Amino acid sequence: MLGLGCERPLVEISTPEITVLAPDLSNAFAGSDFQLVVSASSFRSVTRVTLNGFDMTRNPSTGNWEVSAQLGSGLNALIVEASDTDNVTTTDTLYALRLGIGRAVNPPRLPTGRGGHSVTALLNGVLLIAGGAPSSTSNATTEILELSDDTGFSISAARLNEPRVGHTASLLPDGRVLFLGGARNATVSEIQSLVEEVEILDPQTRTVTEIPFAGGPIRRAFHTASVRLVDGFTLIDLYGGLGDVAYTPQPRLGIRSDIRTFQLRNDSLIALSPSVGGRLIGPTWGHSQTSLFGAEPAPTSYLIGAGLLEATFDERIVAVVDFADPRGLVADEVALPTIPRLQHADVRVASGFIAYFGGRTDAAGTLTRTVEIFARDARRFFTVPVANLQPISRYAHRASLFFGNRILVIGGFDDAGNGVSASEIFVIEL
Repeated sequence: MLGLGCERPLVEISTPEITVLAPDLSNAFAGSDFQLVVSASSFRSVTRVTLNGFDMTRNPSTGNWEVSAQLGSGLNALIVEASDTDNVTTTDTLYALRLGIGRAVNPPRLPTGRGGHSVTALLNGVLLIAGGAPSSTSNATTEILELSDDTGFSISAARLNEPRVGHTASLLPDGRVLFLGGARNATVSEIQSLVEEVEILDPQTRTVTEIPFAGGPIRRAFHTASVRLVDGFTLIDLYGGLGDVAYTPQPRLGIRSDIRTFQLRNDSLIALSPSVGGRLIGPTWGHSQTSLFGAEPAPTSYLIGAGLLEATFDERIVAVVDFADPRGLVADEVALPTIPRLQHADVRVASGFIAYFGGRTDAAGTLTRTVEIFARDARRFFTVPVANLQPISRYAHRASLFFGNRILVIGGFDDAGNGVSASEIFVIEL
């Protein structure tokens, strides 16, 4: 008979646990000085903690580990490693965001206040502002802003054939702008207010032309759109929005969850079947879809910030989607913003970094002035201190990047639903 024994009890191997005590890494930092304090606990005594390979010091009075460091500009990876007496280690990668922020003086003003408009950066360095609503009823006017000087906005000779608010304006590879969807009223309450006509604006001739389309009507507002170049063809994808969710036998207004793909061919818009995909993050409207990388007008990777899902904010999802992903259209969920946002302004401030400005925080229309930046490599948002920015409370506004790191925030609605004519210029340095 063979007997087996052990002179010491079996102990479950456990790795040290690291907890950040200070500072709050969800906030972006304006300065380079950085003091990190962590606790490190284990079944056995923790004997060493390092930050990016440099030893941290154990505070004898608290038992916490501390170190002073310098943050570089942009996203900083903080690799913390803790080891116990048996040399069992655990490694945690944290992120800190350092940026320079400021507000420029004397920004230009829109000739009239408007919200739910579109802003398109043209190939010639001009911003085109189109449509929107001064209050409840949409308009068809367009304005341009020459970014090369300080002359401000000027009325454009071009005028949309169909007044619309909550539409999309997509820059095409040839420099023209495609207008899709939207509504005739800022508050969409019936199918009849949705705009079905498709229009193209030519910045060279400053003319607007209605073009034919094949397939069921678009019927959506406060949606998003993307432009793709596939095998030489120009494809446009529309996602979400308030719109017709039934079509037949009886149209019904609701929140759309579908992606619908069109091909622009010989100045006709043709609905493709099947489209690029079905649901992404569920029924949503007032959301944002911002390119993370690549030059306009045909990037493939986007951050989709969910606005209103279904009828409440009970479920919030933010995801990265890559239309060129060989797996197909997959919503890669990432960490949520600090607060929910609906009809916020969004802009790519640098490759892999997206800024969110303001918006509504609930279906009742509560506004926020907060600013957050999403960092792709960290897969999360960082709250930006707004003391130096003092942003205006608004929603259904737009943001556009120009002159390198300057961000122009334009128009929107105030808490009473009136169009805002003031714009703001923020400087964010990463």
